Amino acid sequence: MKTKGFFITLALVIILLLGYRFFWQGQKQALAPAARNPQTQGTENQAAGGQSQKSVNPSATSTAAVQYPSEPSAPINAAAPAPQPTFSSGDEVDLGPDVLVVEVDYNGAVFSPAVINIKIGDYVIFKNKSQNDFWPASNPHPTHTDYPEFDAKKPVPPNGKYQFQFQQAGNWGYHDHLNLGATGVVNVSEK
Repeated sequence: MKTKGFFITLALVIILLLGYRFFWQGQKQALAPAARNPQTQGTENQAAGGQSQKSVNPSATSTAAVQYPSEPSAPINAAAPAPQPTFSSGDEVDLGPDVLVVEVDYNGAVFSPAVINIKIGDYVIFKNKSQNDFWPASNPHPTHTDYPEFDAKKPVPPNGKYQFQFQQAGNWGYHDHLNLGATGVVNVSEK
């Protein structure tokens, strides 16, 4: 009889652990921006300064490999901003018809385009097309205090990406923390 009770308890513990795991996976997906397959619908426009800007279709989604930190050790504070994920696949964020996703390429020496114009809530995805790590961050170097949230906080490897959603209007100068000669500006206007 004790053996039967042990197996029932063990089964309940396993079910609870699996439920906990699926719950946290669901929470991560609910907090993460949905990924968009570049092959799906979307429009691409040329804006001032020649930068490529994409407006995204909210109904076009696919799965993407988004890196997140391990399970949180403390409850999530609703007042704190959500962490900015780093995208490792070729997919992009998809947050609705009014959100632009602007891509900035880094070749190891310069950002292209070096100056972009977006609105509050838009995303910029910095793509590392160089053979070395890079680290996009707001000015000034080394403190990054003009817009402290706009900081990759670690090197981005070759072929890697860093994306950031701009939530503050202003003219935000930035640089490669690992190569101070590489600079750019993100001009963010009100909606």
